[in-house]
Amino acid sequence: MTDVIDQRILRRFDICQKVGQGAYGVVWKAVHRKKGCTVALKKCFECFRCDVDARRTFREVMYLKALSYGGDKNEGHPNIIKLYNVIRADNDRDLYITFEYSETDLSQVIKSRILEPMVSW
Repeated sequence: MTDVIDQRILRRFDICQKVGQGAYGVVWKAVHRKKGCTVALKKCFECFRCDVDARRTFREVMYLKALSYGGDKNEGHPNIIKLYNVIRADNDRDLYITFEYSETDLSQVIKSRILEPMVSW
């Protein structure tokens, strides 16, 4: 089942709610038990079933890492969420990725048309 979360992940995080699901994974809002910070916890399904999936997953993590922490001062782009951690699942097929949590997502911003006045000139 795709919504099943490894016990060792549940020992580290309190799951608040599911915030999204797609073809490659599911995302929950979660709170780190020791640090008390809210994160987005993404479970990527079957990341290593073939070379194409493994490359796609690796690319996502590497790009996000570079954008999150690029530059000499270890500061990433201010409009890119921060990658916190990558955790191998117990089954060696899935992967958990923790990110900075945002109350909104890019699709909501685009649908709200909030950016149009800035783009129009």
